[in-house]
Amino acid sequence: MDIRMNERTKQWLRLQGGVTTIDPFVFPGLIKNKRILVDHEISHEEPEELEDYYRCDVDDLVIYVNCKLRTKACIELSIGGRAPFEQLQVKGVKRLFTENAW
Repeated sequence: MDIRMNERTKQWLRLQGGVTTIDPFVFPGLIKNKRILVDHEISHEEPEELEDYYRCDVDDLVIYVNCKLRTKACIELSIGGRAPFEQLQVKGVKRLFTENAW
C-alpha cells in the first residue's frame, strides 16, 4: 500500500505518538437501496486486532489501515488548518460502497 505525506505531516504525526489508525465509519441507512456511505475515523493508537489491518511503515511512523476500507492506489495524508486547530486529512479512501458488507 502506497502512503504519501509531506514533512509537516510527518512531524505532526510524530508529536501525536507516531502511530495512526484509519478505521471505517459507516453512516446508518442505505442510499439508492444498495449503497452505503462510509467515511473514515482516525485515532493515534495501535488497534487491538492487528490482523484486521494493513501495517505501513513510513520513515519512523506506523500507519494502520483497516482491511475493510476500500482504498485507491495511493493514500495521501496531510495536515490542514492552523495551530491549535490542525487536523489530519486522508485522501484516497473510497466513500461510497456498492454492497452492504457491514
